[in-house]
Amino acid sequence: DLKSRHSNLEVIRIEHNIYEFKGKKLALTLGIKAAKYDILLFTDADCVPNSRQWIRQMQERYSSSDTEIVLGYSPYQKRSGLLNALIRFETMRTGAQYLSFALNGNPYMGVGRNLSYRKKLFFQVKGYSPYLKIPSGDDDLFVNMHSTKQNTTVSLSPETFVETEPSSSWSSYFQQKNRHQSVSRFYKGKHKLSFFFRWLLKLGIWYFPFLLIIYPQFWIMIVAGLLFRLIVLTGFNALSSKKLYEGTLFWWTLIFDPLMNLIYYPVLGLMSLKRSKNQSW
Repeated sequence: DLKSRHSNLEVIRIEHNIYEFKGKKLALTLGIKAAKYDILLFTDADCVPNSRQWIRQMQERYSSSDTEIVLGYSPYQKRSGLLNALIRFETMRTGAQYLSFALNGNPYMGVGRNLSYRKKLFFQVKGYSPYLKIPSGDDDLFVNMHSTKQNTTVSLSPETFVETEPSSSWSSYFQQKNRHQSVSRFYKGKHKLSFFFRWLLKLGIWYFPFLLIIYPQFWIMIVAGLLFRLIVLTGFNALSSKKLYEGTLFWWTLIFDPLMNLIYYPVLGLMSLKRSKNQSW
């Protein structure tokens, strides 16, 4: 019906048995093969661009002939409740991290909800073939394996942001995070090592107060150190909120940072280990 009203819409019918393939890589590959031009722009079915300028402004980031990948930002829609605040807060922190890494010449991931790259690059690297058996990874693994300082740029214009429908239950959210965690173990070694030590440092900081049991006389120094870290981190997240147009979301740092490092991330890590033992890729 849409094709009859839009001459530039091409509908691809998948004749293969889609249940033989994990994830959406087959559908994406067929769509890419059918694409008429070199610049590809991706989103998901539960996403809505912030403006009618999304396509134009994302394309404008290909200002250099060296540019092959453009990373966009995809916040989750604002809803009421603690779960929505957590989803939006973590998405902001993740977005600030991978976008700032890319701006500093060390891109390591992107999100398929708002991602662009060249068709030529896709076929040069043989598409998703290196990780075809993995259900996910069509976005972050592709960027992790093929992005460089020279060929990757970002878009921070709010008109290029793409809002996503958030999970409505804790179970569906943890399933989504577990799936994402399982893909990160296929990242480049330097990125896995960097994130492991960063996580270990954050975990150590929040378990540091347990030293009060042994050295109660140093309680002022320990508490002051934790408060100083929270203040600095809140300031950093305030800058991220400003850059990514997330309003006052940064205030959740005071609650979510200790909870995420003491409980949330360790639980996700255990879930990821359990998944890797029970599931064959």
